[in-house]
Amino acid sequence: ISDHIGASIYNAKQYNRLFLMPLWRGLGKVFGFLEGRNGVKAALIVLFLAGVVAAMVMVPKDYRVEGQGRMMPVVQKDVFVPWDGEVVEIMVESGKHVDEGQLLLLIKNPDLKTQRTAAAGELNSKAALLRTILNELGRNVRATEQNKRNELEGQMKQTTEEMNSLEEQMAILDERIASLSVKAPISGVIATFQLEQLLLNRPVRRGEVLLEIKHDDGEWQLELDVEEKRMGHFLDAVTANNNDLALPVEFVLATDSEAKFEGKISRVSTRANSSQESGSVVMVFCEFDKNQLPRQPRIGAEVRAKINCGQKSLGYVLFGDVVEF
Repeated sequence: ISDHIGASIYNAKQYNRLFLMPLWRGLGKVFGFLEGRNGVKAALIVLFLAGVVAAMVMVPKDYRVEGQGRMMPVVQKDVFVPWDGEVVEIMVESGKHVDEGQLLLLIKNPDLKTQRTAAAGELNSKAALLRTILNELGRNVRATEQNKRNELEGQMKQTTEEMNSLEEQMAILDERIASLSVKAPISGVIATFQLEQLLLNRPVRRGEVLLEIKHDDGEWQLELDVEEKRMGHFLDAVTANNNDLALPVEFVLATDSEAKFEGKISRVSTRANSSQESGSVVMVFCEFDKNQLPRQPRIGAEVRAKINCGQKSLGYVLFGDVVEF
């Protein structure tokens, strides 16, 4: 009999080693009790479904609107082309820090110098003419030559006005020529990548963006793109919050999705923009304390954020899109 006893003991030990054995025993008893009792089965199924529906309707849960965007300094400036020309020299590098008023690059415009030289030459001619007229007026003109004096005085007045106009024109040209030495409007980091490949020896037109400067030592913010179809929940939450935009935000960095950080809404764009990925989106700005980050934030770092828009039923939080559809 020993072979049978040994096999039985071995099987009993293996049976008792099964994970969650008490649970499986209990379930086995329940299913054994329900075997052949279809009415009881139906009642239990109905009660279970009713409990699930009740939980979906009555249990509250935070409803959070999701948005994706980037981390940027609050203070940032675009440097524009002051006048038509060609970029001939670049004094800074991408990613480097610059101070306010520091020379960034030089633009060459021969036409402005030509106009300045022509205006200076004409001004000298007018000045010589004015000296001649003054010499004529300085002579002892007899009373019978009063008409000649009146004519000379008229010429002097006209020449003086022309000289003033030329001086104003030269001042404007000097200002335009000086603006071709482009300087930094603020202190910050050059955010435009590969400046030399992008700008050097390239003709540029007035009003074009040359480069971007972002003040990384100051405050930072999140620039989030929120789908326009989600903005109704956001606006309802703002109304429920006494029209205060400062809704709480939880966000994670794309480079570290485990660490979570907090902020609050500061501004909302007044218009919707088009996005290839999400369709129509609204830009939402979120302020946060950069000291909570483990390291110095990187300009343009991708983030994923969730805006807390108050509580709704568990069913709506899980299946809101289906409900709205």
